[in-house]
Amino acid sequence: MEKSKQFLKDHGILPRISFEKGKPRTVKIIDEKPESFNDKDDKLVEGMKYKVTENGEPKTVFSSAVSLISKLAEIEPDSVVTITQRGYKQGDEWRTTYDVVSVIDDGEMPKSPKEEIPIVEDNVKEEVKREAAGL
Repeated sequence: MEKSKQFLKDHGILPRISFEKGKPRTVKIIDEKPESFNDKDDKLVEGMKYKVTENGEPKTVFSSAVSLISKLAEIEPDSVVTITQRGYKQGDEWRTTYDVVSVIDDGEMPKSPKEEIPIVEDNVKEEVKREAAGL
């Protein structure tokens, strides 16, 4: 569908990366910007949109997960990182977190797990929202 592809190109709409649990994605972080939208239940979703390249192809990543945003906040522009979504059980609930590992300049050697950026749990999100609202 060439007209659809041209529409996306003309409007600067890039393919979006969706993470699958346990499947690592290696991307080069190009830029970031805050973004918000209303979900299907008309609830406001706030997060960060990252412009990245994966295998040289421009794409985007959107996340409202504080655990991912806090790790990417420590990354310099033009850094190459491997992001892996992980699930874990906390009580009766399944939670999601992300491993973010910097890749050395040659794009080959990931840093050891000891050098990973620390985890910030998603339950911090509500506290951050309350602080931003001045509560």
